[in-house]
Amino acid sequence: MSGNGRRTSKNEADADAYAIIYTEQQSYNKSGGETAITRPAIRVKPSNPQHKLEEDSRINYAKVYTVEYHMKVCFIGVVSKDSEQ
Repeated sequence: MSGNGRRTSKNEADADAYAIIYTEQQSYNKSGGETAITRPAIRVKPSNPQHKLEEDSRINYAKVYTVEYHMKVCFIGVVSKDSEQ
């Protein structure tokens, strides 16, 4: 995800590496300054109604996210069937 509300409008961002990710209760919008994202949006079915992704959540396919074994993680849900390819 890109941070600080910048989404993919920051200069070094490669829009082809990003996709919008959102929870079912939300809609998603690209911001006015955001470069064109070509990857399809990913909808997540939350396991709990309290679990919501931020409106500007993005996933960066060009970045490796390492989760160490001692890190606490929270399961928030599953990818919706209509978002699977």
